[in-house]
Amino acid sequence: TLMDQVSELETQAKSDLLTGLLNHQAFYDFMNQLPTEQDTGYLMMIDLDDFKRINDTYGHIWGDNVLKTVSSVLKEVLGEADCGGRIGGDEFALFFGTLSSDKAAEDMASGILRRMEEESRRKASGLPGLSIGITPKKAGETGLDIMKQADVKMYTVKRSGKNRYKI
Repeated sequence: TLMDQVSELETQAKSDLLTGLLNHQAFYDFMNQLPTEQDTGYLMMIDLDDFKRINDTYGHIWGDNVLKTVSSVLKEVLGEADCGGRIGGDEFALFFGTLSSDKAAEDMASGILRRMEEESRRKASGLPGLSIGITPKKAGETGLDIMKQADVKMYTVKRSGKNRYKI
């Protein structure tokens, strides 16, 4: 039906075609809609370590396959109240709506890193590490406020050794 086609087009417009996660604009729209008074949830900004080297060494088709693999690992950890997006070439963002403690967020981040290492061994392809910046959503802050905070933490990780997280 026409309504099914419209719904499909809306879904495509919000999706990153390569990874199936939300695209940049759709993820920002989601974050903009978080209630300012909300004080639960954690945002993770994630950047692939040395991804440019992968593209330069193995080519963009291989790089696209790496992005698909990373996104499939990230999708595995998303629950009903969570949202994930590809917000740049090799940058991803995950918002976990039900995480309610730093410990839970750290456990989630270390689980993602562990899962990436397992996938790398399984594929024997040397997937890149991930630098993860984590910020809690506190009352009075907008979604964009916490995106900026998590981004700063992610770049701190990149400068201090990579393949780890900072909360």
